[in-house]
Order: sequence, then C-alpha cells, then structure tokens
Amino acid sequence: MPPTLLRGVATRLGSSAIGGRTNLNPLEPTMTDDTTRDPERIDALLTIEEVAELLRMPVASLRYWRVLGTGPRGFIIGRRLRYVRADVFRWLVEQRDGDPTAA
Repeated sequence: MPPTLLRGVATRLGSSAIGGRTNLNPLEPTMTDDTTRDPERIDALLTIEEVAELLRMPVASLRYWRVLGTGPRGFIIGRRLRYVRADVFRWLVEQRDGDPTAA
C-alpha cells in the first residue's frame, strides 16, 4: 500500500492503527527508535531485577544494600527505582578495588 494511502488510514484510525507510529517513512528515525531498551548501552537505565541478574545477586540483597546505603547508586523516577548501568559497573569496580586485604 503506498505511503499516501497509509497516512490517510493512520489519520482516520489514529496513530495506533499502524503500530503507534505517525512517521511512516522507514528511513526516518522516530522517537521510539532512540528509546528502545538496550541493556548493553552504557547509559541504559536498569530495573532492580536487571541489576540483580547482572550482579548475580538476589533482589532482596539489593534492596537491603539500598536501605544501608552501601549498594549501587539508584534513583527514583516517578514511582520506579532505576539504576544507570555505568553507575552499577563503577560500584562493582569500587567493591573489587576497595579492600586490599580481600582474597
């Protein structure tokens, strides 16, 4: 179907008619192209479950560390707890390098 016909369909039915996209040109980036979840990006925001999986620790340990103020730095966005991936790795390096007497 030519793009001009699709635009008419999207206008009549709303943007959700075609996957929520109002920009129907596949060569032009859309807002959602930049915000897709890619946990490999260094600046990616991670959930507590993703951080627990990354550290191979229980979620309960991360929650406890958060209460004590000793875990990776997290912050609240709205009602959600998020961690910046780079902050998690920075904290991990600090844990590794922090105690020279550790085995």
